[in-house]
Amino acid sequence: MNVWNLKPGTVIRIVKTFRDCYGSEFAAGRILHFTHRNYLPYHAGHTVYFQEATIYLCDNDETSAIVQNHNDEYFVVTALPDSEETARQQQSLEEERLRLTSAARKREQYKVLLAMLAVAIAFCVAIPLGFWLRTRYPKLPDSTFAAIVVAMLFAIALGLMRLLLRPFWRGKQRVSLSAMRREAATDPSPEGSGNGSAQRTGYEISLEDLRRLVSDPYCQPVSAPLLQDWYGYKIEGQGPNAAVRSHEGEVVDLRDLHQRIQNDPVKQRAIYNRAMDLWR
Repeated sequence: MNVWNLKPGTVIRIVKTFRDCYGSEFAAGRILHFTHRNYLPYHAGHTVYFQEATIYLCDNDETSAIVQNHNDEYFVVTALPDSEETARQQQSLEEERLRLTSAARKREQYKVLLAMLAVAIAFCVAIPLGFWLRTRYPKLPDSTFAAIVVAMLFAIALGLMRLLLRPFWRGKQRVSLSAMRREAATDPSPEGSGNGSAQRTGYEISLEDLRRLVSDPYCQPVSAPLLQDWYGYKIEGQGPNAAVRSHEGEVVDLRDLHQRIQNDPVKQRAIYNRAMDLWR
């Protein structure tokens, strides 16, 4: 079994301690429940999501051995997903694939129709304009006249195609399926984004990033001093048992903490820079 073949609901046990691309350690004996995986072809990167943690791997570095997992060197499967649940998830993925394929096909048909419309309009404009030029400049050589008409056809057609096929609203960008899944898996509720009230500075971190900074033993030496200095908070425990507590000993809600940090540009940039130092 390798990372490519993991299916939602699969349970694995780490048999050989390793570190992922960001240096997070996964000790032998740890049990993980697989939920889903994202793959970025450009970077050959795998983001492998489990209920207990997230593992970051890459096909282009030493962690590729973990991806391949030859002879179950790094992990073994201890439980396979329920067949009915697997079938349901596979059906959902297939429906999603068909929907995206259908949408892409419709976009291509739409582009072809617009291109044909642009060419038709170009003919309707260029031909009468050519006859007008012919009567106005009768001494113009036929070859030059033909070249002018052809150039006008191309110019008008290309201009109309650019006008018709470009996005109608600036800033509206197509979001990849993997990105949408990643955002949904990271923070499915509206509160995770701060309901739009967070400062947009370019130094935002997600709620999942904050969870990792708080729970990952590799990150805690960096995040704990920041929370102590800013709010007097302390981090107790590690991994799934990690919690942030106030100086009164009460558990701090991570969503509220994330919102407070994102609403403060200075703190937002500070924690972003420290996180990038850890994860680059």
